Amino acid sequence: MKKYFLFLFVLFFCSSILKAESFELTSKWFFFSSQNSNVYPAKIPGSIYGDLFRNKLIVDPYLGENEKTLKWVEDIEWTYVDTFFLNEKQLLKHRIELQINGVDTYASVYLNNKLVGDLSNMFVSYSFDVKNISRKINILKIVIHSTPEITDSLSKLYSYQFPGGKRAVTRKAAFQFGWDFAPDLKAGGIWKPIQIELTDDISNVNFQINTIKIYDSLAIMKLNVEFDSEIAETLKLKIKNTDIGIDLVNSVHVEKGINNFSFQFQIAKPELWKVNGSGFSKLYEMICDILNNSENKFHDIIKFGIRKVELERKSDLSGESFQFVVNGESIFMKGANVVPPDYFVGEATDSSWQRIVQKAASLNMNMLRVWGGGVYPPESFFNECDRMGILVWQDFMFACNMYPGDELFISSVKTEAIQQVKRISSHPSLALWCGNNENNEGWNNWGWQKQFKYSQADSLQLINDYIKIFEKELPAIVHSNSEGASYWPSSPSIGWGRKESLSKGDSHYWGVWWGMEPFSVYKEKIPRFMSEYGFQSLPSMASIQKFVGGGVLDLNSRGLKNHQKHPVGFETIVNYMNQEYGASTNLRQFSYLSQLLQRDALKTAIVAHRMAEPYTMGSLFWQMNDCWPSISWSVIDFYGREKAATYEVQKLFNTTLMTVDVDSSNLISIRIVTDSSHTVEAVLQIKLIDFDGNVKWSDNKKVKLVNHHSLIAYRKQFSTFMNSVDTTSTFLLVDLMMDDEVKCRSVVNFCKAKNLKLKRPAISMRRNELGDNKYSLELSSNIFAKDVELSVKNDATGFSANYFDMLPNEKYVITYTSKEGLTPMDGFSIHSLVDNY
Repeated sequence: MKKYFLFLFVLFFCSSILKAESFELTSKWFFFSSQNSNVYPAKIPGSIYGDLFRNKLIVDPYLGENEKTLKWVEDIEWTYVDTFFLNEKQLLKHRIELQINGVDTYASVYLNNKLVGDLSNMFVSYSFDVKNISRKINILKIVIHSTPEITDSLSKLYSYQFPGGKRAVTRKAAFQFGWDFAPDLKAGGIWKPIQIELTDDISNVNFQINTIKIYDSLAIMKLNVEFDSEIAETLKLKIKNTDIGIDLVNSVHVEKGINNFSFQFQIAKPELWKVNGSGFSKLYEMICDILNNSENKFHDIIKFGIRKVELERKSDLSGESFQFVVNGESIFMKGANVVPPDYFVGEATDSSWQRIVQKAASLNMNMLRVWGGGVYPPESFFNECDRMGILVWQDFMFACNMYPGDELFISSVKTEAIQQVKRISSHPSLALWCGNNENNEGWNNWGWQKQFKYSQADSLQLINDYIKIFEKELPAIVHSNSEGASYWPSSPSIGWGRKESLSKGDSHYWGVWWGMEPFSVYKEKIPRFMSEYGFQSLPSMASIQKFVGGGVLDLNSRGLKNHQKHPVGFETIVNYMNQEYGASTNLRQFSYLSQLLQRDALKTAIVAHRMAEPYTMGSLFWQMNDCWPSISWSVIDFYGREKAATYEVQKLFNTTLMTVDVDSSNLISIRIVTDSSHTVEAVLQIKLIDFDGNVKWSDNKKVKLVNHHSLIAYRKQFSTFMNSVDTTSTFLLVDLMMDDEVKCRSVVNFCKAKNLKLKRPAISMRRNELGDNKYSLELSSNIFAKDVELSVKNDATGFSANYFDMLPNEKYVITYTSKEGLTPMDGFSIHSLVDNY
């Protein structure tokens, strides 16, 4: 331990005296293990694995099969130590508070060798009054205990096994126990900031502004204020925004302890907060103060939006609607499910969370579902959603399991829920609180009771505990700690194998992928709101080369296989690939074709959902992003690289969508749907063209489009005419024209891709530099070119369009933005489907 005390000595005399009234403990941390007294610098927030890797004590957990060698990390204790200083004035403060915002998961906290408290929930922020043990030089020590050791012990308290395993007994991110897209590494760390708060009387202040009622020229708002006070006194609560004429002061009598106050105010001619694609997401700023005579005890500027978001469920002839109504208007929800941007959640930065939102907005999304097997996102995520107009479906952190209902567990859950609801509910982007992910479906449809041989008493206990948490405690907390927020007990409400799942509630449809059903099933299994569905693909070769970890790079690479966590993932992709595109012969082809499959699956589903408006009012695919480099359902890989589906989703979620279907009798049907708030006039241009560019037939038709109602814009029977056409070398081109501009385009082949008579195209390209690492590419092809992929160094990211069909002798202008810029040696590669045959 000599090194330990030497390190402390250096810290004492190298740190500057902190004078702030509130400060974060970010620098000078170090850590050591229970098996070794050597100390190493640590990064807070961070993770144990991150600290070990930065100090070159372990190999990169994300490369190859390295994770398999690192299980030992979760089995031992890790101690984190920091030193901070308080001056005489700070020590005289009435309250000195240690604020621990997030430790993963079990830990004991010591200050100056005194036990301050024990932690047991990674989603809870802990606060300790440490005035009586604080001094000028303070040593903070946090001992993080072994998660497996504690969960093993806790699970023995129950007479039955939980369906999802021992993770049921702990309040830790479920996916860290291993998932079909994530590894199994349970050690955590200090994943959120730690602060020292110095106050004389007022602390833990929380201002919230919520919308009560919206009229044509007036909005009624409500201000809620909560804070702790060390003394009883009379204070003034003040809010001010001179731009909208708000300057209000309320006198309140404050008692010692926790105080809550609320009052209403009005905003004339309000500018409403709107979702992405529906208008501007207006945010107001309000100056908030707590005053004692002329002394300002608290000052902050908070942002808020004026909006009403409701989950509307009404009985109808088909069952029951499930739709989100924003400011009185039903909005079709377009979006995806989100997982943490880093498996080691403390390593995720604010910018990594923000990039998810920014990408969602650029893909024309208006909703993100935060999945219940990860973590509650930070303020940076919600602030960006507020700014970009992205609604948030927020799961509580429960997934694919049943949970205990004993007093200790329920108490921890209630603390967690109250904290998170108070923190998140004031954001205009919050649309829904959902109790859990797939717990209800698992209990009713996955055979848990038979699999785990539950007795009647055990089954009754498990379902009663489920009801206690998800149908009593959580909805009560949501309704009492937020203003008008909606709550939904479990997603999905009914399992995908049941007929009624398509007539009411939300649905997770996994007949495609898990059930090996063809993509066309999406056209039949259409629910009221699809909150989860998807298809796996490999990332780009640039990403694969980065994480495989050396050796031969092919489909049998052990490093590649280790990053496929689904038990039959490869087999499932191969099965669909053989049906649609034919077999691949190498990894490069497999990556490319798997991405086309994922694109096709999402396209079939999203088109079916949107064409069913207003019966169906939401489509959230699984999943937006990755938590580590993997073969998964994501459309953006771990390194931020876009897959083929990314480019397609941007078009599918546009305001107006068109689809062209050709049935077995050669009946051509064109349907169009628009989310525009006004009637749209357009012209359909339809052409039948062979692969050499010869137009065999054409037609035009004027159409009018109405909000949220899909229109059968065109129907024509081609049975006789098509008998004289080679359907393997001909395509149907349909353009939807608005103001002489192509708004939607569909290129339809008459057979599966593997049966097309594709010829190798001669694609010309002209490259122009635009400055700021931007380039313009002018492309043309002498014949039809299918699924053209543009890339630079095996990376297909950064293009304005990609994985598209090229018509013969038509010019395409594609822009490309490089993160680092290109050298003259960095050429653009062009790859098309025919290159696989």
